[in-house]
Amino acid sequence: SQGVVSTYRVSEENGSLSLLSTTSTDSNGRFSLNINHDEEQPLLIQISAQPVVTTMTCELLEGCIAEHSGVLSAFGEQSYVDDSFQLLGLIATDSFGEKHAKVSALSHLIVATALNLPGGLTRGNIEFAERWVMETFQLSNSPLISELIDISDDSALAQNDSDDVIQAIIGASFYNLSQTQSWYDASITIDNFPISSILEQAQVLALSVNH
Repeated sequence: SQGVVSTYRVSEENGSLSLLSTTSTDSNGRFSLNINHDEEQPLLIQISAQPVVTTMTCELLEGCIAEHSGVLSAFGEQSYVDDSFQLLGLIATDSFGEKHAKVSALSHLIVATALNLPGGLTRGNIEFAERWVMETFQLSNSPLISELIDISDDSALAQNDSDDVIQAIIGASFYNLSQTQSWYDASITIDNFPISSILEQAQVLALSVNH
């Protein structure tokens, strides 16, 4: 809620970013963009935080502790997000030609992985990183086009595809990792990712939520 959404055009020649638009997320974390999308040129989406304004739903059973403030929020409550937090995503087109701007922990991992490959955020690297993340977590659908679900909302869990639910549970398990400087710097990739600890956390969550 009330996150700052910035959209950038990425130059495949030198990786430079050109700001195209800014907007804010609404109370449900949604936003819309009105921009021209050149299919040949990647468009990067960054969601960043405004201090003491931006919040997100806590999806950890034991609660969420904000890294800098130390404030504990219970499962399902709104937790203030520190200004050192960010999520990265990409505008992606599905097989029906529909454009999506789904930004999540898993989309961030795809972007960070592509950024750290030789050549940076190119179309080829994005597709490679996307496949790598999907294969690692055995996902049927790409996180770049998958619906985002609040796992603290039983009705949302019941109404959505099982693969989307799996992605939501895995993404929720990233919470502590997403509070680190390495996450903010986009230096955590699928190649150096603490997969065992994340999957252990995801298994605990999966056994505790209803679907």
